[in-house]
Amino acid sequence: MAHAMFHSGCTNDAETKLKKMLQENPQAVDVHVVKLHLGLMKIFTKRIDEGMTALIEVLSKKGERVVSSLLRDIPISERAHLADESHQFGIDVLQRSRDADAVKQAVGCFTIAILSCRGTDLVLEGLNGGTGVYRSYLARAECMAHTGDQRAAILDFSAAIEVNSSCVEGLCGRAFMRLALGDETDCVNDVTLASDIDLYTVVSQIHVLPQEARKLLLFWIDHRVVVLLLNYGYKATSGERISTGGSASTISMIDETAGKPGHDTSRRSSLSSIHPPSTASIREETQEELLRESNGSNTPRKDDVTPTANNVPGDVVATEGAVVAKSDLHKSESSTRDLKEALLSLDAAYDSQLKQRQQHRQMQNSRGSTATTVTSVSTYDDVISAMEKAEILHKAMVLGRLLISVDDTNVTWHGMYADILIVKGDFDEALRHLHVVMELNPNDVTAVARAGLINVKMNRYHVASTLLRSLCRVDRSGLVYVLKALDPTRRRKLADESLNHAEEFSREGKYSEARDAYSLSLLADASFKTDKLRKRSKCNAKVGDTAKAIVDITEVIKETTKRPLAIDYCSRASIYLMEGKEFQACRDYAAAIDIDRDQALTLVHVKPGRASLCEIFYRQAMESYERHNFQECHDLCEVALSVDDNDIPMRKLRARAKREISKCVVQ
Repeated sequence: MAHAMFHSGCTNDAETKLKKMLQENPQAVDVHVVKLHLGLMKIFTKRIDEGMTALIEVLSKKGERVVSSLLRDIPISERAHLADESHQFGIDVLQRSRDADAVKQAVGCFTIAILSCRGTDLVLEGLNGGTGVYRSYLARAECMAHTGDQRAAILDFSAAIEVNSSCVEGLCGRAFMRLALGDETDCVNDVTLASDIDLYTVVSQIHVLPQEARKLLLFWIDHRVVVLLLNYGYKATSGERISTGGSASTISMIDETAGKPGHDTSRRSSLSSIHPPSTASIREETQEELLRESNGSNTPRKDDVTPTANNVPGDVVATEGAVVAKSDLHKSESSTRDLKEALLSLDAAYDSQLKQRQQHRQMQNSRGSTATTVTSVSTYDDVISAMEKAEILHKAMVLGRLLISVDDTNVTWHGMYADILIVKGDFDEALRHLHVVMELNPNDVTAVARAGLINVKMNRYHVASTLLRSLCRVDRSGLVYVLKALDPTRRRKLADESLNHAEEFSREGKYSEARDAYSLSLLADASFKTDKLRKRSKCNAKVGDTAKAIVDITEVIKETTKRPLAIDYCSRASIYLMEGKEFQACRDYAAAIDIDRDQALTLVHVKPGRASLCEIFYRQAMESYERHNFQECHDLCEVALSVDDNDIPMRKLRARAKREISKCVVQ
């Protein structure tokens, strides 16, 4: 009757009637019904504070189930009005204060807003404008997070997501709660979904996280991307896939954003400070996580659970070791990939992708024919595998883009995103990110190697040669693995291009660059090995690296033992002279003259000159004579006289050595 009076315009009479009922029988069984209707009347007459206090009192005493059943008798239009007023009142309460009582009152307001919409089409109205029940779920979840009840917050965030699957705030909030609980797998899954919907919102949410929480989350995302890349090329059954299970930890959340201007108060408390876990708690939670995964667990239905603030986790003592273990992203084992393995796996992925494209073209071409070939038939398993790989690659792309959006100066993440783009086949974009890496860290040989490999794949041999030759000195073993990833035809073309570069550098007098180009050509293709070694030896000598020059020319001499050349011995002899090793030089000149006297003398005439060479031989012969090594002295004199037969001092020294040899024979 009071309700009818209210709708007929007799507001005061209706309210007086309800108050009289309370006074006459305060202990009646249905007194809560009277209080609820009295509260509704106060709300509809703009006395919202009094009305919400009455409704929250009924809710706290009778619970959600009773209040929900009572609200079902209210017209839809009034329930919609109640939902909006309740939600806004809760927001106003939080704006005035963030203490425990205020948060508890706000939770009641948001709960009433949710119950007003439950079981009606009002649940979906917020998707087309207006507040919408999912906003109330989000606000109540924030309150639960503020009180430290992360599990209750997860239930409300999940409810908001169920109502609005594109709710990025809900996905981020649930991810941050799972971050606090150490649930790596589900946390990163939520971040992936949110980033796929609205990347920039997710980035802004991550930036507001406290430093340690942000580092831990980014560490998990980094690890997931690496696992996705490995799984993309992992040719095993799904049961053998690498697990993405998280390193469980217990982390408490403390609000630091109260009173921050320009933000919806209901969206603040999940962006709170997170304390890093202790080592002991990590071990305990990890064991619990493993047991839960082995036994399986079912999450209760969110609509049947009333969030409470009674299960706030205890304080966690943070240790310095735990902080260090989680904070250093750049040196993490999961994010630091070995150059050799990474390049080979990426190349295998590229070849696999190319093969799939060829098979796809063959299948398209064969559709017009009635004949069925092995290459033109795709089985159901093949389709599933392709779909699974596409999903894996898409997730890796989303998370990789998120990482570089969060920190565009992190060379590791740019390199990892380039890997993803390589697998996808977007080589130009991959090169762009690799150039960013090389600009930020010029000494990153991994980026140089990847960029060189991509350019070879794209038949840009000139650019590839320029990039890869820089690895000859700083990472020769890594360069060898890069070249192993190429087929013989590409290696040959790269070697030819590098050889052309080397010849051009030599003509310009750029011997250091020429040496590196010759080295790359040698590693890429062993053809004309001795010629390349001779030229590289010359370049090494020109830049003053005589030790490597001798190694190269000695290798040439070993390779040509069956058909030795005088020029090789003369070249090594001249390098020995640069090092001041005159005896070794004399020995090589002697070998050159013995192989081809005319050619050797021609070379000697150019450098060091006949007269200079005879002086060198004379000094070495005198040293041998003084050591009483008369035979060696005699042999050196013989070689020197073959260079200049008119050298009188050399003739006299030879005669003296010959007499001493004769004396030894007589004795």
